[in-house]
Amino acid sequence: PAELRDRYHVARLDSPLVGVDVISTGQRMVIPDTFALPARYAHAVHDTASSVRACVAHPLRAASGRVVGVLTLLWPQARRFADAE
Repeated sequence: PAELRDRYHVARLDSPLVGVDVISTGQRMVIPDTFALPARYAHAVHDTASSVRACVAHPLRAASGRVVGVLTLLWPQARRFADAE
């Protein structure tokens, strides 16, 4: 929804969001069930509970190796991810 897009499409680098943490750490996050995330993400889980239940967030790197963004894939239901995925 537009309201969520407007709230989350730009975030400070100290925001408690999965994508921000992936950018900050350079480590991907595979989340089979967003309801199992730590409390620091509670506001985002609450905001997206009706449409997001699983997530994969992967850092995007420049040729230098520096993280320049994050690719986030979302699913509407909880799911298990195979190692091959």
